[in-house]
Amino acid sequence: MDLLKTRELSYRYPDLPSFRLENVSLSFAGGSFTGLLGPNGSGKSTLLKLLAGFLKPRFGSVLLEGKNLLGMDGGWRARRIAFVPQSFHATFPFTAWDLVLMGRHPHRNRFRPVDAEDRRICEGALKRCDA
Repeated sequence: MDLLKTRELSYRYPDLPSFRLENVSLSFAGGSFTGLLGPNGSGKSTLLKLLAGFLKPRFGSVLLEGKNLLGMDGGWRARRIAFVPQSFHATFPFTAWDLVLMGRHPHRNRFRPVDAEDRRICEGALKRCDA
């Protein structure tokens, strides 16, 4: 089964009637790396926002582990999808470690301090990305 899949995904921004992302069907296997290339304004960021569940498709669906993204509980989705935007303007400095550790938030009780398991998982993620 595909980890992430789209079926005839379409989207239009209400204030940009000339922009259309139409009938996009893709599948991504678990553990794979995929590059998304195209000119400015071609819909790369829009597609990523749809895949992350930040935008609701006009038509079609996004399936994560075989389940429609729109019907998912927000916590369940947050434990499976991490999103770092292209532009990130922080009011104070973050290290790469801090950003990766933010991805652990949906897996922890909000008042529990960072523990050895969180550190092990973050170190592993940074090593996998050679960061």
